[in-house]
Amino acid sequence: MIFRDTSALLRRHESDLGNFYRVPVDARQADRALRLVREHALRGADALHLAAAMELHDEIPRGFRLCSSDREQLRAARAEGLRTIALGQAG
Repeated sequence: MIFRDTSALLRRHESDLGNFYRVPVDARQADRALRLVREHALRGADALHLAAAMELHDEIPRGFRLCSSDREQLRAARAEGLRTIALGQAG
C-alpha cells in the first residue's frame, strides 16, 4: 500500500494501534533495555521492544511469541528465553 500523504499514513497508523497491546515504558524496562543493548548489541528501539516483550512474557508466558523481522532482535529474544516468530526474511 502506497500513501500519497503523511496524514493518510498517520490515520492508518492510529487505526492499527488499537490492535496492539501497549506496554508503558518504566524505569525497570529502561534498565532491562540497557542490559539488552550491552549483552546483545541491540539498537535502542529494538532493546525497548524486546524489554516490553519480556514484560508481557512474564505476565502471560503461555503461548507468548515475539514477532519480528529483525534477525538480531530474534536472536537476542531466543537467548533471553522467548519463543519467536520470524517475519519476512529474518531467521
